[in-house]
Amino acid sequence: MLAVGRREDLLQEETADIALREMDSMLLLVPRQKLDSLQSSEDLLVLTEGSHPSRSPRHTALVSLVLTAVVTLAALGWLEIALGALIGAVVVVAAGVVTPRDAYRAVDWSVLLLIAAFVPVGEAFVATGAAEILAAGLVDVAARFPATAAPFLLIALVYLGTTLLTEVISNSAAAIIATPIAVAGATELGFDPRASVIAVCFAASAAFMTPTGYQTNLMVYSLGAYRFLDFARFGGPLNLLLWIVGSLLIPVLWPM
Repeated sequence: MLAVGRREDLLQEETADIALREMDSMLLLVPRQKLDSLQSSEDLLVLTEGSHPSRSPRHTALVSLVLTAVVTLAALGWLEIALGALIGAVVVVAAGVVTPRDAYRAVDWSVLLLIAAFVPVGEAFVATGAAEILAAGLVDVAARFPATAAPFLLIALVYLGTTLLTEVISNSAAAIIATPIAVAGATELGFDPRASVIAVCFAASAAFMTPTGYQTNLMVYSLGAYRFLDFARFGGPLNLLLWIVGSLLIPVLWPM
């Protein structure tokens, strides 16, 4: 028994010692041959069941080899990571490790559509001049400080704006919107924009304050019986810490 659901509570500690009550729901890991005895019990009701087919050692070895090859070739710069991942996926499907239907179902199409929908938004920010207007605001604030502090302040503002944006939309969408603003701001101040882009990359991936900030947050939100404020309570200080560290170190590691 992995967990017990009791009304709004999820009990996961020392499950073997939990005294069951009426209407408790249990998450069980059982062999397939034991499932029939559970279904025939008068005290239990099997709500759902999941099937995890075992893979042969040959398939396991093939997947490990393909994954290692993709990562190694990309790390050495011999193959683009996207192309390598696509080739690896084709090899895995062609070898029968997964069926084309399972491969299709494994793709989160809603995320892809969301990213595609925000690409025009990012382009609109550039085409309409909105990126330049927002960048001008950043430049105006940063220009009020000494030249030595301006790069750090610009990175801090870019990082803060992006990390707040990524809490309500996807990280990819946040990066699409924030990147042209960051590049325009750095260019206006005469800085190398690489550091600003790096700040966007880090900030867009630091979505800890809300369950909607990232897909994995939503995955554990209901399963872990978390509340919205739990993410703010623990994720807020973590976001603040990363903002401070990023604002101080990014201009040093990527000189502007």
